[in-house]
Amino acid sequence: MDYKSKEFQRNRISHKKRFINVLQELLQNSKKNVHETIKVKHEYIEFLQHTDLRRDLKKYYPDLVAFIGHKYGQIDLKGPVSQVVDATVIINEQLHKICEKQLTLSQSDLVWNIVAKNRWNEYFARQLCKENIKAKVCVGPSNALMILGFSQEECERAFEILFEILKEDTLSITADCSVQSDKFQSLISKLQRGALVQIDVLPEENSVRIIGVYEDISGATKQIYDFIKTDRIHSDTHRPQVSEHIWNFLRDCENVKKIAKDFEQYSISIEITESDDYEQFLVRGFNEGIEQCKQRLTEFAATIVEQEKKLEYPGIKRLFLDQAGKEQLQMIEKEMDVEIEIIVQSGRKFSKAPVPLPRTFSLPTKKSESFIYDYDECNFTTKEGTDVSWKYGNIGNEAVSSLKT
Repeated sequence: MDYKSKEFQRNRISHKKRFINVLQELLQNSKKNVHETIKVKHEYIEFLQHTDLRRDLKKYYPDLVAFIGHKYGQIDLKGPVSQVVDATVIINEQLHKICEKQLTLSQSDLVWNIVAKNRWNEYFARQLCKENIKAKVCVGPSNALMILGFSQEECERAFEILFEILKEDTLSITADCSVQSDKFQSLISKLQRGALVQIDVLPEENSVRIIGVYEDISGATKQIYDFIKTDRIHSDTHRPQVSEHIWNFLRDCENVKKIAKDFEQYSISIEITESDDYEQFLVRGFNEGIEQCKQRLTEFAATIVEQEKKLEYPGIKRLFLDQAGKEQLQMIEKEMDVEIEIIVQSGRKFSKAPVPLPRTFSLPTKKSESFIYDYDECNFTTKEGTDVSWKYGNIGNEAVSSLKT
């Protein structure tokens, strides 16, 4: 080709003009903002955020705006063409460098509730920072746990550190302290909220399994043992200051069972115990519940009243001691929620045994077939010397041969 020919010179000038136009167009486009979307796995986005990706991009590309969409699994870049292109290259390079280490199911079960806490991320990052490791425990597909890092060596070391700082311990609880009580469950919830521990309650074994970082396990263990010392099952005896008759009523009263049920959150039970022929309540449960239960028993005993009614009617003693009379009294006790005791007075002593009344003579009478109670004739002589005789039954069916006054 003849470089000095007029044709070559014309083409050279034409190509030069076109090149200048294209270059100017490129320079103008480079000043325009463009948009680029990079699809990324959810767990990778979480890891990149952990490595301060957005801060680094802002530092080296000040006109670039990065939107990290964890929900949609993508990174959106907006800004000048040159900065978007460079940032895209850097992000893709980092994505290709990410390595994974999957945690087994049993291991995931141990640490799942620990690593889900916000405090855990800060604590684990501090431990990794001591060895200049950039790694993170993330949630992968099917809720599997995995460790992500920029090299397989870092993932392996992060895995080792994870189980160096996580410890496990099992505490056996004494039989007199229930792990299912409301107060114990409240303590467990409080410990899990405030510390990097996960506590599994094992009711069948009456024990707890604690998983977490060493220092938090030590603190939780101390609080649990302190709780057991003050809130274990205790027992105490109690008898309200009442008369023997009121005690006999109180000991078998259904309301006593209701009082025990009112304090079931303290594992309260009420029994009758006897010591040296002296009956009293045996109250079992947590200390706080025992004191409240004893107070309730005392208050209830104070509502029970005792009244002695002296009845002086002919034949009343035999009426109450007869089987038919006893059945009537039992019916009254049941319907009125009371206890009735028959006290037969003989001199200064009280006895339930029949006491014969003084008798003189009987008037000759004819017993009626319609006689209601088959009692003997009851006769006595008054202080004035009057002889008195009577029988129960229909007076119309009785024949009197004589009356003496």
